[in-house]
Amino acid sequence: MFEVTKITSMTWNNDAFSHLMLPTGYKNLILSFVESQATSKKVFDDGIEGKGLGILMLLVGSPGTGKTLTTEAVAGRVQKPLYMLSAGELGQSAEDIETPLSHILQLTERWNAVLLFDEYDVFLQERSIQHLAHNETVAVFLRLLEYYRGILIMTSNRADIIDCVFKSRIHLILHYPELVSQAKEQIWRQFVHRSNSQDTLTDGEFNRLAALPMNGRQIKNVVQIATLLAGQERTLFGIDQIRIVLQATKDVDNEGI
Repeated sequence: MFEVTKITSMTWNNDAFSHLMLPTGYKNLILSFVESQATSKKVFDDGIEGKGLGILMLLVGSPGTGKTLTTEAVAGRVQKPLYMLSAGELGQSAEDIETPLSHILQLTERWNAVLLFDEYDVFLQERSIQHLAHNETVAVFLRLLEYYRGILIMTSNRADIIDCVFKSRIHLILHYPELVSQAKEQIWRQFVHRSNSQDTLTDGEFNRLAALPMNGRQIKNVVQIATLLAGQERTLFGIDQIRIVLQATKDVDNEGI
């Protein structure tokens, strides 16, 4: 039974895409692929009926460089639902993954959704004669994806392990570099602004925070915890709470902050 009286229209986040910190040209490139597939699937048709009508993108980079956030922002920008799936949810063997994966592909195609396979290194890695079960899994994975007619984005932390067969089927591979200080400063500013509308940090403090060896996910976590700490202390959020969190978590050397 479904509570149909509670159904409401989707509220799309159109701002997330503009706030993404990506290398020059990445945003336009990603949008051109996604929007072209949405308007004309024949752009990616390989000439065989029902085959090659979707697009497959791979985002490669270290954790916290913005791969998953990119997918979430793209779905909001093109106003499509996002179906996120981690590798562990499918299983390991070919028998385990075929039925659920086929069902998921059918659902997301019917919903006209963006499908995200998050951190799929285990499926992308090179095949070998020593790992026949993995080879069978990859074969099933590729066969089902060939007839998928939607938008599929996969993320991986390692570019060096990707099987050449996968590379030949991926329309676009984007490499996400480590965040530079300027990008990290913008990320600090964005998360601080979202958590607290007042300007409680100085430009100098933002500059010093940006110099820390942190990725985007770590920055987000620190700001969230520091915000909770300020609420618990019933005080204004600021650099003092950030210092405490950095010291407590011991993730980075925060001397001089």
